[in-house]
Amino acid sequence: MQDISLMRLFQYIVPLTLLFSDLIADPPDWQDDPGYYAHTSYLVAGIVQSNENDDTAPYDDFINIAAEGDMFAAFDSDGKVCGLATQLSPPFGPYEGQIVYEMTIRSNNVGEIISFKYYDSSKNRILSINASYEFVINEQIGDLFDAELYNIVFPHDFQFNQSTVQAFYF
Repeated sequence: MQDISLMRLFQYIVPLTLLFSDLIADPPDWQDDPGYYAHTSYLVAGIVQSNENDDTAPYDDFINIAAEGDMFAAFDSDGKVCGLATQLSPPFGPYEGQIVYEMTIRSNNVGEIISFKYYDSSKNRILSINASYEFVINEQIGDLFDAELYNIVFPHDFQFNQSTVQAFYF
């Protein structure tokens, strides 16, 4: 009889523990170290968008996924954080009311390939951005009227229709 009570207890505790751990999960420990780098360039306005949706839109439609608490970061070729974005909400222009990112990107080498990652706080996951940037000293990327777009691409469901007629060749 006691074994059944313990099983019921675990039946409820384990799922609640997993749910609770997701709700209080910590964001990544991305730390920018400006003093480590000699040169800078600037993302004046960037939008992170995704084709992941709830099946209400085609998978080739990208939407701005930025939300309060999300993080957008740049990484150098050694995987070290070389830029951590700030969220802005322009009061005017085509991105009025949307979250747009601003970031100082740093490097020691002209031409270094910079990669990007995005932390989605609502789903507690880190996503890779399908874009890179070849570092140029003092370059300004995007503006509040023509933001740089960073895409996160999710593959849509592949549907395989097997033929009802099969042939075997020997």
